Amino acid sequence: MKKQRTVTVHIFQTQKRYPVALHPIKTLVNAFFRYYRLTHDEVTIHFVTKMQIGKIHEIHFNDPSPTDCISFPMDADCDIGYKVLGEVFVCPAIAKEYANAHQLDFQSEVELYVVHGLLHLIGFDDLKDKERTQMRKEEMKFINYFKKRCT
Repeated sequence: MKKQRTVTVHIFQTQKRYPVALHPIKTLVNAFFRYYRLTHDEVTIHFVTKMQIGKIHEIHFNDPSPTDCISFPMDADCDIGYKVLGEVFVCPAIAKEYANAHQLDFQSEVELYVVHGLLHLIGFDDLKDKERTQMRKEEMKFINYFKKRCT
């Protein structure tokens, strides 16, 4: 039987107001790596405040407004050696607001933001309507796989 790759998933929860269950996030990220057959060794997920994500958004995208998630890719899949997929910054406060407004589960909304950020790291984009539609389909495809196989 083929041995499962181990991915190092770093999670930093610098915001305290909306605690995120971290074990399900690690399970989700590992499933994402398997599903997309990623050969990277590491990824980092940050759970940050609205102020923190607004500052990151301003510095890197010249827009100070808070947003749901921001991703920064690192090593390409073709790079040789130890590879870092990148970093994803997620704002649980935005997830909480959206979940409350739409009667959704907070943890599921956070997980969707993590998946969204990871998809950005592997090359999906959502700036144009066609890309956004494709990304939404990919999010749902993976979430459905994850719910059926991993929970």
